[in-house]
Amino acid sequence: MPVELEEVRMGNYFALGKEVIRISEHHYPILMALCDQLQPLRLQAPRLSKLGFNLVRPQDFNNWTKVHHGLPVFLKAAADNRYILQFTGYDKVRVVEYIHELQNIWYWLFAEPLQKKEDLPQGPDSPGALANHAYQPFYLTWDCQFLICTKPHVLWRITTDKPLFEHAGRKLGLKLMQGQAGNTLQNQAIEWLKMELRRMPALTEKGAS
Repeated sequence: MPVELEEVRMGNYFALGKEVIRISEHHYPILMALCDQLQPLRLQAPRLSKLGFNLVRPQDFNNWTKVHHGLPVFLKAAADNRYILQFTGYDKVRVVEYIHELQNIWYWLFAEPLQKKEDLPQGPDSPGALANHAYQPFYLTWDCQFLICTKPHVLWRITTDKPLFEHAGRKLGLKLMQGQAGNTLQNQAIEWLKMELRRMPALTEKGAS
């Protein structure tokens, strides 16, 4: 099946004939024509391993996990060769079938690429370098649906239920999805979230549900 142009991002893996290619800036001038020749890659054990996923239990190829800044992300096998992307306490984030879909969702959630280790960007601005040199206590997913604390690991869903503060005329609250959080940590998370929403006002138009 051909690949839709809007599904293609820099760094995505696809099959081109008998080869696997990674989309780079060199492909962009011919991308529209190239999409007709690209084929999606199904989620398979060797490909997941190369992307840094590990088996939850030995020899159980139906369940995979990868930890991002202390947050475990899970893939659980579903029908029709698909997988369900999960967080602990949140059973279904998205159903995925192909490698590029998983890469795109990962980027949308964490604003970082999901690629093979040898293909990850290197240098002071790469995600790995940032993690080594600048500790960030909280992360907001791209769609303003989740707030993540890295130490200790805590996951909240941003919601309009039981509001705790108001931003841009919207009353927002936090629903604990994973981990444990006392009042002190929750208050720190709220203050950080307020600052982040003020810094990125465009995101608040999509935000909490």
